[in-house]
Amino acid sequence: MSLILKLFLILLPLSMFTSFAQEQENIYTAPHAGKLQIEVGIHQNFALGKNFLGDAYNLNTGLEYGLDVFVDPNWLVGFKIDHVGGEVEKPEKLGNVKSTIINTVALNGGYSCQVNPRIDLSLFAAFGYASYVNTSFFDTKFHDNAFVFWLQPKIGYRITKNMGIFGAGKWRKDFTSIKTSPELEKYFGSATIASLSLGIRITTN
Repeated sequence: MSLILKLFLILLPLSMFTSFAQEQENIYTAPHAGKLQIEVGIHQNFALGKNFLGDAYNLNTGLEYGLDVFVDPNWLVGFKIDHVGGEVEKPEKLGNVKSTIINTVALNGGYSCQVNPRIDLSLFAAFGYASYVNTSFFDTKFHDNAFVFWLQPKIGYRITKNMGIFGAGKWRKDFTSIKTSPELEKYFGSATIASLSLGIRITTN
């Protein structure tokens, strides 16, 4: 059973129980400039396309952390930290690479709207930097870098005034700086990742 499903099975009963227990409580506090939103989640990743990542890797479940601040009732800015690893399933495509960990730091901005006191929808765009930490079959490590862009729609569900859960999808494009021969530049020059996320959200008053 995937980590996302396990977390969902834990969080769903908790949210339902808390919702019924606090049915009469006014849990909605309108966003305002300076309000903080902290998110911690896990995501299942899928490498797409005819490129080195989509062709040769099996990506694992990853972790993500984020901090955003409202600059007005609808707009947010902040940063995200993301970790995901993967094992090489087709070493003949890559040569001396056994596994890779992708560490990403990105700045993001987004627009959020409140559907009702418990549910909100948002859309984020992010730009950042990724470090590909590669491990060879001889257990030596070497690094590659990438410029990263992604789009991420989200849905949030408020459990209490300051805590909730969120789900998200993400389309991500990595533009790498891997040095290779001219005929392989297209194959190693970029990668596309789709992911589904589930996590916990904490907000300040």
